[in-house]
Amino acid sequence: MKSRPEPFDSRRKRNRPFKKKTTPRPDRSQARSAPSQPVAKTSRQLAFQLLQEGDLLNERKQNKQPKLFATERLEAAFSQSSFSAEERRLTQELLNGTLRRKGTLDLLLSACCQRPLHELELPLVWLMRLGAYQLVYLDSIPDHAAVNETVDVARWYGKQRWCSYLNGNLRSVIRLFAEASTPVPATQLLPTRSGMTRPLNSPLLADPQTAPLQYLSETASFPLWLLERLEQRLFSPGSPDFMRMV
Repeated sequence: MKSRPEPFDSRRKRNRPFKKKTTPRPDRSQARSAPSQPVAKTSRQLAFQLLQEGDLLNERKQNKQPKLFATERLEAAFSQSSFSAEERRLTQELLNGTLRRKGTLDLLLSACCQRPLHELELPLVWLMRLGAYQLVYLDSIPDHAAVNETVDVARWYGKQRWCSYLNGNLRSVIRLFAEASTPVPATQLLPTRSGMTRPLNSPLLADPQTAPLQYLSETASFPLWLLERLEQRLFSPGSPDFMRMV
């Protein structure tokens, strides 16, 4: 005798086959379109790349300084590139010179920019410093070439929105300087290199007679606190021997 089937119970759970969970595959098209760090192919591009990498001098107090010094990273970059000897010399000059003259470059750029430098993007500030260094200290590079090549670095870096701002401020740096034929006071005379000077249209510098340490800090990019400490430890305040030593 056959057994009766069990009555249907809607509350009873049915045994369904296990459905394997599938993870979505990554979209390879998005991976291809992700922006990557551009490869430096010119001296200015490489110098800027090393200058803006992290908070190099800890200006923004973010503790993002690179582990290696700029010169060490430069040697590593040279070993992976095919730069000529002339391009390597220019890259080294741009990198070391911009770092060495940062204080003076910031003084000139602050006179041209409507916004304080600390409110701007730090890579943009480094690029303006790089362009200003060529305009002020490298006589072998024409002004128009220095401006145009620096703006091209912004395009290479993918910052088209920087171009007009960068172009305008660098041209303002050019207008800071006057013709060399007219004599000007020391507050309008910027020392450059090898005993050379360039006259300014307006007195942007401190008076070397009344504020010698401030003048030395502005023209030679020495930190003012360092000069004051050296003067206190080695000489009496305002000693001319200290100024001759520096």
